[in-house]
Amino acid sequence: MEMYGYVFARESDLAHHGIKGMHWGVRRWQNEDGTFNEAGKERYFGKGTGENYHPVDKAGAKARLENAKLQEKAAKGEYNRKTAGGRIYDEEAAKKFIKAKNETTFAKQDLKDEGVKEKLNKESKISARREKLIEQYKEKGMNQEEAEIAAYKRERTEKMLKVAGAVAVTAAVAYGAAKYKEYNFDSVIKMDTSLTRIATSDTKSVQDAFYAVFSKNKTDVSKYAGLYADQIQKGVYGHKIGTDVFQKTIRATGDLSVASPKSAMKALGDLVQKDPQYKEDLKKLMNTKSARDALDSGKITKEVYERLNVQLGASAKGSDVAKKFYDEMTSRGYNAIKDVNDAKYSGFMTKTPMIVFNAQSKVSVDKVDKLSKSAIAANNAKAVADIGRKTVAKELAPTLALYTAGGVGVAAASKAATTKRQDQIVREYRQEHPNTNLSYNDIVRNYYRNQ
Repeated sequence: MEMYGYVFARESDLAHHGIKGMHWGVRRWQNEDGTFNEAGKERYFGKGTGENYHPVDKAGAKARLENAKLQEKAAKGEYNRKTAGGRIYDEEAAKKFIKAKNETTFAKQDLKDEGVKEKLNKESKISARREKLIEQYKEKGMNQEEAEIAAYKRERTEKMLKVAGAVAVTAAVAYGAAKYKEYNFDSVIKMDTSLTRIATSDTKSVQDAFYAVFSKNKTDVSKYAGLYADQIQKGVYGHKIGTDVFQKTIRATGDLSVASPKSAMKALGDLVQKDPQYKEDLKKLMNTKSARDALDSGKITKEVYERLNVQLGASAKGSDVAKKFYDEMTSRGYNAIKDVNDAKYSGFMTKTPMIVFNAQSKVSVDKVDKLSKSAIAANNAKAVADIGRKTVAKELAPTLALYTAGGVGVAAASKAATTKRQDQIVREYRQEHPNTNLSYNDIVRNYYRNQ
């Protein structure tokens, strides 16, 4: 039926409409993965945008990031409420917090990628190195845009590494030298240095062997005036619930020689050689076969020494094993060693924990303050925050897949390990789902969202 130039179809008519040159299964504007092909880019974004053009949406990326930050803030608040600031374990709250942090990380990455796309759009040509990288990333399963962005970042990182290479080597040598010096060389707590100790007595005295930290390290001080004091008041370590806690300020009235691990191990080895009974008593403190075997062979390994060091404040406290060791060290001119337990094993993560022994004539308690509940709570919050930051960096970084460490060399190494893991995730997913249309980034993000 025709009326005024219009044609109306009847119910019995069957018609198909298209454009000239159209073929079934052939996409005119898009690639198979849904991204625009060159013709599509030019059609929807204008002339000159076809080749290597990437649509940019910074406003949208910023909005998504702000929303992710709000969600993370809410999850963090819930986590702190349910775990009392990380002191109580709550798996559900922890997982929710981690996932929220992941979403913030993803959103930050998206915003950075929008900036990269702007730079890509301004390029008239790319290096042969970049072209090779793009093909490598596509072989790993990235679509064209993901591959171009990844290749741009990789090439930029390689350039930065070349510039920073000498600095990185110097820093590594310096770090190694500092560790070497700490392990092999003795040090001194100079006269008038202030130390801080937590105690349950308000007397102006110290024990034959006491634990303390440098007063100038405020973070270390807060961990004992917060975490340790809080545990004492809650009845941990055999104390009565509600026990009063005091903070003592101790001044060195003379120089105190601090033995290096190497010197302490040497003294321990000589003590074991000349006192067979001491060797047997020490062996009882060793909780690993390797440590016991080392003692049987007459060797004082790092493991043996650290096990003794840890037990000086626990099962060996006040024992002949501790007294004989302290006396041997004092006979060699030492009055202090580093507390391995709180520096490495206890979870306090302190930098300056010391065990000072046989030094009553070389120290003076200048001040004793009773810690109020509010002061303990405030210090506890600072301690938890510091330990939380260090724990996240150490333990949760692998989970927060796209986080990178500070420093060019470290960041590159961290990124390389992360990328390798992501490649494995994508490879395994595509083996299980060979017909998937998900992009590389989609697969990676969905993996972490479902953990």
